[in-house]
Amino acid sequence: RQRTVAFKGRFVDSLVKGRMQSRRSVEQQAQIEDLLARLSNVHHDRDLRRDEIERETRRTQSDNDMERAAMADALSKRDAKTAASLARRDSLELELAEARAALVKQ
Repeated sequence: RQRTVAFKGRFVDSLVKGRMQSRRSVEQQAQIEDLLARLSNVHHDRDLRRDEIERETRRTQSDNDMERAAMADALSKRDAKTAASLARRDSLELELAEARAALVKQ
């Protein structure tokens, strides 16, 4: 009878030990899965930040391109106005020269 009780005790001890090892294994697996999920989140956040930086860079480049186009347009308008002003001045100088010539003839 004592052998049977000792055997049952050892059997119960081994069952408890097995369950504890199993529980540790399950806890370790949960920790591994948690770490993998956190790592995945870090990668996802990094990808989101990279995408946001790329979008901001494209937006800035687009804004710069539009600003350059607006400046080029303004410069061309200013050049056109300058050319028109010079042509008008030349025309007025010609009229003035003709008027002086007419006065000299009189």
